[in-house]
Amino acid sequence: MSDKATQSDLPIEVVEHVLDQLRGDAKTLAACCRVCSAWYPRARYDLYSVVDLDAENSTKFYETVVRDPSVASFMREFTFYGIWSNLTPLEPAMPLYTTGLQILRLRFVDVEKNPWLSMIMHHATRSITKLGLHHCFVDDVPGLMHLLAGLPNLKHFAAAEMFINARPDEATYRVTDFPKLQSLCLVGFGSLPLRLVRAFLAAQGMGSLLALHLQLSMGELPEFGRLLERVASTLYHLDLTVVPDDAHLDPDSFPLSLHTCLRLGSLSLSIRLCPPKPVPSPPTHLFWVPRLLDTVRSQHIRQIKLAVRATGATAQDLDNLDWHAVERVLAKARFASLRRVVVTIARGGGLEQNAVPYVGERLAALDKRGILRCVQTDI
Repeated sequence: MSDKATQSDLPIEVVEHVLDQLRGDAKTLAACCRVCSAWYPRARYDLYSVVDLDAENSTKFYETVVRDPSVASFMREFTFYGIWSNLTPLEPAMPLYTTGLQILRLRFVDVEKNPWLSMIMHHATRSITKLGLHHCFVDDVPGLMHLLAGLPNLKHFAAAEMFINARPDEATYRVTDFPKLQSLCLVGFGSLPLRLVRAFLAAQGMGSLLALHLQLSMGELPEFGRLLERVASTLYHLDLTVVPDDAHLDPDSFPLSLHTCLRLGSLSLSIRLCPPKPVPSPPTHLFWVPRLLDTVRSQHIRQIKLAVRATGATAQDLDNLDWHAVERVLAKARFASLRRVVVTIARGGGLEQNAVPYVGERLAALDKRGILRCVQTDI
């Protein structure tokens, strides 16, 4: 078969039907377009609406957009895997007309130095609504805030395992026109999530926040409790991953409360079943879980999730969480709106298959209501 594309004699209705059937199969769709050139203009959205760029395909992608600049206008989601090497575009580097780009994900990228970013973002600053950074480097928190301030319609921001240098004034650094975020996800690398929350609050970027996902250490919970009050009035979904450390918190005056989150509809807690070191006497390191649940006052709460990481745990370690106390709290009248309680036991190889019946027995009242779902996974 010749490599030269041919014209199609098929009725346009048939072409459209075939394109619909091939949606999601970019490789087959691209092969069809190489054979029949008439398909290409109609297939560009399906071919380029979602683009993943890495070291292997960057040159080919750049050659494509140089040959057909309109390709960039079809991009809606763009994921760039930098793997720390600054992939240099072919010269001359030109901004792409990514005026419809909505979702931008960066992986292993030096955000301030990578030449691809200015090409991708130059025409997309007003269209991007969702930004995700994973294992990326930014010089400091003000640098990150300036990046976000340049995206006026940004609604959703997620950062995981970031490399950001500390700066004394980062918690009070001011930027103008910081976007009004609706969802924020910050996990990994020690105290960085809480540092960014401080900075974003100072920039007044969390006044409309609906969903918050944070990874914190036990020692950071007191400060987070104070910061949470500033976003509680709008918050609908809260997802906390709590990492045990050496901090000593008074069981009689736990510093975190959800009583001001009156619109809360969904709460997720991720905990580790085993403590970092043996606890000589009660209460266990998970004493706070039922106490935190007992502070919920929202009349709209529909779902509660407990993700229990059980790496290295034995059946005896299941008692580290007072399941009966959890049941007593969630059986109270103010949780009448609750429609689902999901318990996930992850990496519990040492538990064999005992975890699910164990949890079901101790949360029997929830099981009787038909709202309990418990699963055990190996990952």
